[in-house]
Amino acid sequence: MKTLSFHNYSDLIFAADHQLMYNVVGSIEGIFNKTINNIYYIDANQKGPVGSYAGADARQFYSGGSANRINTTVTDAILLKNTDQGYSLSPSHQNWKDNLKMTLFNDGIQFFL
Repeated sequence: MKTLSFHNYSDLIFAADHQLMYNVVGSIEGIFNKTINNIYYIDANQKGPVGSYAGADARQFYSGGSANRINTTVTDAILLKNTDQGYSLSPSHQNWKDNLKMTLFNDGIQFFL
């Protein structure tokens, strides 16, 4: 029997600032996280899916309540497992201009992929 391990991940962060025209500073940043070891859980008392959604979202769905249980006398039977699957990517961009007294403008955009 395998033992359950706690989560850990590896990350890579990149950032750069550059002076643009009119004393505007442009900044880009990217963060990439890769799962090395993480925990996920499943309901071991859950019957299989009853269907799946149509269109772009083709996820499976399950019936609710006790009709979805293999053993109706057991409410929850949660099983914890380890996985090395998963990553996240978060790029961002920002422009700003400062003077000695205040920030004149600050705009940016951030994505989560």
